Amino acid sequence: MGIYNAPHWFPEQLSTSRDIELYSACNYKWFLSRVLHYYKYAKNVDLEAGGEFAKANEITRNAYFKQNLPMEEAVALGVHHLETVYAENFAKENFQDVLKTPSKMVEVFKDMYKQTKLDEMLIIPFEMEDGTLSVEQDFTIPLPFNHPETGKPLLLKCVLDLLGTKDGIVFVMDDKTCKSVNEDRAKQTDLLRTQNQFVQYVTVGNMCKDRFGGLDITHVRINRCKIKKQYAVGENVVEPYEFEVDVWFQQTWWNNLLYLVADMLSKYSNFNKLINTNFTDNFVNNQVVYPRAYGQACTSFFKPCPYTYHCTSGNAQDLQEQGFKQVICNTHTKGVEIPVHLYRKHVLENVPLDELITQSPAVKEQFTGDFDLDNFINNF
Repeated sequence: MGIYNAPHWFPEQLSTSRDIELYSACNYKWFLSRVLHYYKYAKNVDLEAGGEFAKANEITRNAYFKQNLPMEEAVALGVHHLETVYAENFAKENFQDVLKTPSKMVEVFKDMYKQTKLDEMLIIPFEMEDGTLSVEQDFTIPLPFNHPETGKPLLLKCVLDLLGTKDGIVFVMDDKTCKSVNEDRAKQTDLLRTQNQFVQYVTVGNMCKDRFGGLDITHVRINRCKIKKQYAVGENVVEPYEFEVDVWFQQTWWNNLLYLVADMLSKYSNFNKLINTNFTDNFVNNQVVYPRAYGQACTSFFKPCPYTYHCTSGNAQDLQEQGFKQVICNTHTKGVEIPVHLYRKHVLENVPLDELITQSPAVKEQFTGDFDLDNFINNF
């Protein structure tokens, strides 16, 4: 099946990594993964380790700051999560990584709270208006655009690791696992300062400030947790970086975001016009609607893009022949892979998902437990 004959669906909810950063890197890669929904499912140890490390931090911070458990017990709960949930997933997926093993992640986690004890944390989470702790908060806001087929507002989603205060200043704090950091702190800070994720946290958080007493978020703190086989004598496991995100930066980022989303929608409209014409397949296939980047986006994260063969050979235009499935799998589908054409029926014709699953023999795989979409699309 050629891409212009394939069913399509514009995403209803946008995020930084899956949409904004991917679209900025390569329009065409975003189009294949987020409009045509071509995926291959494969677990990724880096995302698995990072996700479970973040979950362990959430458990520990809630236990100490919300449940008032002693420090040792709170940290032990986070360790228990890594020793059970992460260890089980690591074994089940048969990861061959020798660095981000469960034992190493536990070691780093313990060292992190030895280096900065919970009662010595400078940035302290607070109680939100709904009574929850300002840890792992979901800030989802409507964008000033409607979905091109449902007419409902498009949503922008981000989840903040922690909101906290230090000396009367409100920070977004985020923990990131890494293998190394730049020894030049100013350069490392600038490498973090321009990342979409962190300015989005501040900007979107300030749009939802009614949820935490109308406070203004102005600063970001990133804890870079180094995962290494060996550490130098006196070397810190965690390196913190802080910077301000001023109002000008927030407004500039927001305007840039709106431009990108408008461009996504404009090209989606052009794509629909193109596939509804009476031109020959050869003419349609030679049109550029979402341009390919042909550059750094093809080799990001030190590995080739999964669409490399498709973008470099005329013999690889049918992605299904290469093992890609055209499915939508998200929290709305409760972790069930739904073929795009059936998902369209569900949304546009109100056909219940259970009925579609029963009718389609193609819908076979279902995830159990907590569903993590990032693990579904991690090879992108």
